[in-house]
Amino acid sequence: MKVKALDHIHIYSSSPTDACQFYIAHLGATELIREKTDDGREKVVLDIAGQIIVLGHFPAHLRPATRIELDDNAYACGFGLAHFGVRVTSLNEVIAELQAYRLDYIEAPRRDGIKKQLFIKAPDDVFIEVSEY
Repeated sequence: MKVKALDHIHIYSSSPTDACQFYIAHLGATELIREKTDDGREKVVLDIAGQIIVLGHFPAHLRPATRIELDDNAYACGFGLAHFGVRVTSLNEVIAELQAYRLDYIEAPRRDGIKKQLFIKAPDDVFIEVSEY
């Protein structure tokens, strides 16, 4: 299979509206589409720096899982999406913004080779790797 481009990331959410507001406020997302699925569930499509993120309610047969232990910045079991990453020009500016909004990062910022990174927690326990390189 020859992949032309990554099309989107779909995230199940207990509240797509609340999650949407987080991504707009803290990642500069733009809301592209807000609609209802055939069964009446909300779906929001965002653009974050050219990447499409789809936020939708959990399907009727699924529920949010009980929070479980983390291992290597990913859930130790139970989830396929460990995290997604965004690249920024200044990790120090991100840290200042997080402090201004009283948001926590999961662990102290660290250097990994040429990359500086930290992880933040978005709604529904989605982890976002924020990297500067």
